[in-house]
Amino acid sequence: AVRWETKGVSTTTAMGDRRICLNRGRLEDLEEDFCSNEVKTSKYTWFTFLPKNLFEQLHKFGNVYFLFISIVMYLGETTPLYVGTIRAFSTLGLLVMMMAVTAAVALYDDIQRKNADLQINMSDAIVMEGERQVKKKFKDLQVGDILLVTKDHEFPADTVPLMCSGEGGNCYVSTANLDGETNLKLKTAPQLTQTALTSGGGLGRVRVEINAEKPNGNIHDFNGNLSVDKKMASLGPKQLLMRGTVLRNTDRCLCVIVYTGNDTRMVKNSRPAPMKQSNLDRTTNRAMLIVLCAQ
Repeated sequence: AVRWETKGVSTTTAMGDRRICLNRGRLEDLEEDFCSNEVKTSKYTWFTFLPKNLFEQLHKFGNVYFLFISIVMYLGETTPLYVGTIRAFSTLGLLVMMMAVTAAVALYDDIQRKNADLQINMSDAIVMEGERQVKKKFKDLQVGDILLVTKDHEFPADTVPLMCSGEGGNCYVSTANLDGETNLKLKTAPQLTQTALTSGGGLGRVRVEINAEKPNGNIHDFNGNLSVDKKMASLGPKQLLMRGTVLRNTDRCLCVIVYTGNDTRMVKNSRPAPMKQSNLDRTTNRAMLIVLCAQ
C-alpha cells in the first residue's frame, strides 16, 4: 500500500464536522476550504530524487562499507599516512556502477507511478450543474459537487448517494480496491432524497443539507444527517460510497461529494511507500556488521 498525497491541503479541513448545502441544485458557499482531489503516489520529484535515493541506498550497510574502504584507499594514494597498494577507483568505480543501476530501477518504478497518477487524475467524471451534465477531471472535483456515476465506473471521491436507480434506492458496489473482498456491498440512498428526485421534483426544486463527521479512516462506519426542505434523516455506513469502490449491477447513482483527496477513507488507510529492502539485504547488513566487528 502506498500513501496518496494531495495538493492544496487546508489547515481547517480536520476541524469539526462539515456542512454541505445544495440549494435548488446549486452549492452554497462552503464554510471551509477543503483539499483537492488530485492524487500523488510517487516518491520523488526531479529535485529530490538524487539526495533521497542516495540516502535510501546508504541504508544498505554494504554500500557504506565499500564507500568507507574506497576513502581509505584514496587516502593511501594521496597522503603520506600510509602506503596504499590498491587504487581506490577499482572499488569506488564498481560501487558507483552498482548504485547507478539501482537508482535507474527506482527512477523507472517512480515514473510508472507518476504515469498511473496522471491517468487517474485525468479521468473524466460527470458533474451535474443544474440540469446539465458537465465532464470534469478527477483532480478538479470539489466537495459539494454532484456526481452522476454509471454502472461499472469508479467513485472518484467519498460521496453520499442522493438517488440510485436500483429498487428502493439501492445500489451495489465492489470494495475490492479497499478491503480485497469480492462480494458486493449493498448501499442505499436516503429515502428523503430518493423520493424527492424520483417523484418529478428534480434537483432544482429541493434544498438538501448534509452534515457529515470529520474525516477519518474507518471504512465500516459513517455518521451524519441529511435534511430535505426541513425534513431530516440520519446517515450511516450504507450511505457512504467511498473512493475506489465501483458501482455494480446498478445503472446510475446520483451522489454528492463529502470528502476529497487526503480526506477520503482510502487515503486515510494508506501508508507511505516503504523503502525497498529485501530479506537478503537485511541478512547482508547483519553479515557485514559481523565481519567489520571481527576485523
